[in-house]
Amino acid sequence: MSYQKLLVPLDGSDLSAQALEDAAVLADAFGSEILLIGAIDLTAGMYDVYSEAFSPVDLKAQLEKFLEGALDRAAAQLEGQGIRVRRFLRVGVPHDEIAELADEEGVDLIVMTTHGRKGLTHLLLGSVAEKVIRTAPCPVLVVRPRPEEKEAA
Repeated sequence: MSYQKLLVPLDGSDLSAQALEDAAVLADAFGSEILLIGAIDLTAGMYDVYSEAFSPVDLKAQLEKFLEGALDRAAAQLEGQGIRVRRFLRVGVPHDEIAELADEEGVDLIVMTTHGRKGLTHLLLGSVAEKVIRTAPCPVLVVRPRPEEKEAA
């Protein structure tokens, strides 16, 4: 099996950084290119989640700046390891944007995390990872939170 293109969705969290680390190991082993995607979800249900971290004034611009920074840092890290990387910032429902980019770019594997939400939070927000698994045109490797991350959460 050959993984020439890996897609790693980033949301700026420590958890998504774990997926990036795992994807970098695969990219090094297979000589893969990594595509990074940040997706800004401005749907009504996400507004309350974002408003806890960002001022409601010009929320889109703040989220763009935040995700651009996360993508820039990740790209610099990968390039420093000699890994080819491209980055994409999209506005839309994250699972749709991830699956669409994977299809458009002919991605061989998506490497992403799950936040492991349970109960009401899972019911209300759903799982991006679950939706990507159902709609992606390629295999999806889901990286679960490491034990030290679960304790911090």
